[in-house]
Amino acid sequence: MIWWMGLLVLMLAIGFVVGCGEAPEKGDLPAPAPRRPTSETPDVHAQPNADAITAAHPQRPPPSPALAPERYRAVREQWGIEPMFLRLSAHDQMLDFRYRVTDAEKAAPLMLPTVDRTLIDQATGRQLVVPAPPKVGRLRQTTLKPEQGRVYFMLFGNPGGSIRPGAKMTVVIGHCCIEDLVVR
Repeated sequence: MIWWMGLLVLMLAIGFVVGCGEAPEKGDLPAPAPRRPTSETPDVHAQPNADAITAAHPQRPPPSPALAPERYRAVREQWGIEPMFLRLSAHDQMLDFRYRVTDAEKAAPLMLPTVDRTLIDQATGRQLVVPAPPKVGRLRQTTLKPEQGRVYFMLFGNPGGSIRPGAKMTVVIGHCCIEDLVVR
């Protein structure tokens, strides 16, 4: 039984002796060649254009600016919010609705935690709700004092990914109804 302990000590000693060789000085190592950008090197900071995005993801429409402000003038004047976009998120399992508060007083009733929020598919009438996972709660922002100019969000569940880009949707927040939002 003692023989294997002797073998272990011998192996450790050999490893120590072999590992005690001198390390090369910093000046002895060759310097790495500097990297120069070439025409084949992609610019990681460049913004992709719409054609490149569409080519990479043919099922998705190209990105577009915020929704036309004139289209939702009545919503802005009555409720103090301006819809920005409705797009698929989380591998098409969620729909992300973003809106900007343009008048904090008018938007305050929409931001209360007790207000129901629903997303309706105009083609099928299917209603999607804001999910409420037990550990994080409802996936939307609520506040008693909305800030003017701030962008708020709501995430609606899209089980099975049934809602696709191009679908026309209606967002209902309490008594506020925003129609003809196109999913991006």
